[in-house]
Amino acid sequence: LLDLAWLAWTLRWRKLPDTLWHAFGGGYGSGPAAHGDVASDALRQLAIGQIAMILVRSQPNAAAFAEWQRRAWWTLEREFPTVF
Repeated sequence: LLDLAWLAWTLRWRKLPDTLWHAFGGGYGSGPAAHGDVASDALRQLAIGQIAMILVRSQPNAAAFAEWQRRAWWTLEREFPTVF
């Protein structure tokens, strides 16, 4: 599911249309991650986990760390889609 969470995050960060998420879902098919109804909060939590790992690695670089903090706050304010 992490790949789906990061895709959802990227689409929103780059302000791409929601139709891309649905188009990806149609092409993604019935893979293991697509089974069941995964709540949008689960995708948000996975994205925040990924950002947390980036924050740890970027800590020595103040500018990069500040940018990823900004992205973390941005992520917390966003609605994520449910998995297809």
